[in-house]
Amino acid sequence: MKQAADDKTMELPGMPVPKRRGRPPIGTRAMTAAERKRRSRQLNGIGSSVDLSRQTARQLRDFANDNNLTIDSAIQMLIVAFEHIELSNAKRAGDLVAAYAKSPEETVGYMRTIPFQFGR
Repeated sequence: MKQAADDKTMELPGMPVPKRRGRPPIGTRAMTAAERKRRSRQLNGIGSSVDLSRQTARQLRDFANDNNLTIDSAIQMLIVAFEHIELSNAKRAGDLVAAYAKSPEETVGYMRTIPFQFGR
């Protein structure tokens, strides 16, 4: 007579256990594609794309080339510099905006834009 546990295979010590195929889950359950993408972006920095005008992209490249920087490090440097500007001083902020966009055609996103990828 067949016993109830006869259809089970006993695991011997030292024998490798076959692994499941695919990406191993990090937590208790497998992540969805959106969760993996969100977690990857959190681990890799900003990771979002921004549309820049051609003039802004050219100025950013020129700034990076003049200072022997990569575009990512130039962006980081500019972000740090702008964080220290007092925005309560409306005249200074107005001067920055006026210097940035001298005419309506050169404002961000007006005509043609070039996507830049931030992140790694």
